[in-house]
Amino acid sequence: MDSSGLLLYTMHKIRFEVVDKISFRQMLEIYPELLFKEVKQKLSRAPSYSNTVLIVALDAEKKIALAVAGIIKGLPAADLISLYVQEPYRNKALATALLQNMEQALSRGGIRQLNAVYQSDWKGVDVFEKILSKTHWQKPVKKFELFKIDASKFSVENNWIQAGALPGKVKILPWETLSHEQKLAQAALCDTALLSPFQMEDKIAFNSQAAYINNEPAGYLVTHQLREVIQYTALYVKPCLHRGLIGAHLINTAGQMQYSKNSMAVAMMVDTTNTSMLTYSKRFKSFLTYNECIFTSLKKIAVGQINSINKKVIDNQ
Repeated sequence: MDSSGLLLYTMHKIRFEVVDKISFRQMLEIYPELLFKEVKQKLSRAPSYSNTVLIVALDAEKKIALAVAGIIKGLPAADLISLYVQEPYRNKALATALLQNMEQALSRGGIRQLNAVYQSDWKGVDVFEKILSKTHWQKPVKKFELFKIDASKFSVENNWIQAGALPGKVKILPWETLSHEQKLAQAALCDTALLSPFQMEDKIAFNSQAAYINNEPAGYLVTHQLREVIQYTALYVKPCLHRGLIGAHLINTAGQMQYSKNSMAVAMMVDTTNTSMLTYSKRFKSFLTYNECIFTSLKKIAVGQINSINKKVIDNQ
């Protein structure tokens, strides 16, 4: 097998294979022991990528380490989805070698940027950040705040956010009453993957909402039922004069529906640039049961350094 173009780590006769075009389902079936629990959960709700590439490290025929990246549709960029090394092989620079091999594989495919998104309470975050620093990634930036709130401490009679009356031309409808075509039209309003209304479709909660202005799609609030918690995952409103007002009513309507079901555990993911929503969330600081952060980092990749690549292809059909 031709291995030219791969940066091979040979201290313990470790070899690397590049696996291309593998589905998340196949990944979970073939490499379950090389994925953190949090990553398995992430894969179940990951946005759609144009391709998925992984680098697997093997000691003889034993799979011992794995790096996974997803190629973002329409962009010369990829997301680093997972980086894992089994316990006996840690502290041997394997994670660094995985990243270097991944950069070379992506470079060969014309990818110019690799992004990493991780949560502050995940296992191994300190080690992961040291690896990023050692391999010259940009300094991590806090992108999202995660909140969990006990809604039973609020007044059922009052709205969660004080807001004026909606103009008559604005309507709010339950997400579950929309047709598939109507949901696609709402989703087309926003091109940010983290705000996609199609994440974890099997877990979309009963209180998800959609807004219309003059019967045209104007935005949505998609929530998810995660065990006993209702997570407010994606809120997006088309920029217009009523943007803040519509967002407030989407949240209030969803909150009232939670009370009607006696569902009191609330989780929110808020963009750190959304100062108004952060201010709103922190009003309930005394009611918080959980508060963590999501960080992002990236690395620019020089394209065209590799002439050939060792590739093992798995048909995802």
